[in-house]
Amino acid sequence: MFDTLVPAAAIIDTSRRNEAAFPSERYEMKTKCLAALSAALLLGACAEMSDGAPVTPLPEAVVAIAAPYQDLTTARLRSEDGCYWYSHAGPVETTLIPLRTAAGNPICSSAAEST
Repeated sequence: MFDTLVPAAAIIDTSRRNEAAFPSERYEMKTKCLAALSAALLLGACAEMSDGAPVTPLPEAVVAIAAPYQDLTTARLRSEDGCYWYSHAGPVETTLIPLRTAAGNPICSSAAEST
């Protein structure tokens, strides 16, 4: 039945190969996976939140009455309500906020008021 006998020392247990015989390969695999996951999360965090509307320059009248603490470079007129909105980049997320005057009133176009 057994023509040749294999000594017990020649049998290698391959089920524990990565844990015992090659610990550096396991460490390298974990490092690569963590690096790929970190890169994906960082790139995802850099994605700009937008509703797809193009950013156009604001009229001078809007710039003149807008409160100073708002980011006017991202402000745009939304057709849904006829008001100007800007992107506020907070510590957790980027949110569209209505553009306001120094008194706190929202800035809307005159065309929206006539509808």
